[in-house]
This record gives sequence, C-alpha cells and structure tokens, in this order.
Amino acid sequence: MQGKELLAKMFRTYFVLVTLINAVIYVSGSIMQPDRRFGYSVFIMPLIYALAGILPQLVMYSRHELSIKEVLLRKFIQLLLIELMINGIILGENALRPEYTYFVKTISICIVVVFILANVINWIMDCTSAKQLTRELEKFQEKNQEMQERQIE
Repeated sequence: MQGKELLAKMFRTYFVLVTLINAVIYVSGSIMQPDRRFGYSVFIMPLIYALAGILPQLVMYSRHELSIKEVLLRKFIQLLLIELMINGIILGENALRPEYTYFVKTISICIVVVFILANVINWIMDCTSAKQLTRELEKFQEKNQEMQERQIE
C-alpha cells in the first residue's frame, strides 16, 4: 500500500473504529455496569482508542504489492500491536497482574471483534469503490470508442 492510499485508508478506518468502539463500550457497559454514569470527559476515550487502533496500520505500508501470506502476517502483527496498545492504555501496568486477567481477556475479545468488523467494513467499502471505478472506466471507454468511430467517419 502506497503513502497517500495508506493515509486515506487510515483516515477512513479511524471513523469506522470510533463508531465501533462506541458501540462496544455501550454494549459492554450496559451488560457489566448498567447503573454507572460518566461525565463528558469519557467521550474523548473512543477517539484515543481509535487513534491507537490505526497507528499499527502503518505495518501494512509497502512499496510493492503484498502476497496473501504477507497481508495475513501483517494483519496478525497489526492485531497484536493493537491489543498491546489498547490494553496498555486502558489498564496500564495492571494488565500484567493476575487479578486483571478477566479484564484483559474481555478487552482483548472486544478488540478482536472490532478488528474483524472494521476490516470487513473497509473491505465492503473498497469493493464498492472498485465497482464504481469499473463502471466509470467502462463509461469512459464507451465514450472514447464512440469518439473514435465518429472521427473515422
């Protein structure tokens, strides 16, 4: 993935992640602590988590087309980096303590779900863009062919 393309994808992924992280926080909070209420400062956290979620996307940068093996390996590395960063941001050094194992597992499962959903959503968006570009290219080719036929006449 090239520089500008990677930055555009990171920007798009950021907003997908913010949305998915808000949904996960709402669902998990409603299940685990339904009576708890927070102040406005809590609204900044999904933005920080999403930023931490897109930074490892730099692992996908490459000057050449990646093979499927390379993509899968880099996605796995990306997921591990996200897991470490988010668990580190949320729990800090407590993530290494045995009494926080439940929280680490819960957060990690949520991260995997968000990671998969974000990648599926990005794939759908990429497919939609590719189909649109193909349609536009076909229209351009038809117009170009019509113009060439008119010039021959």
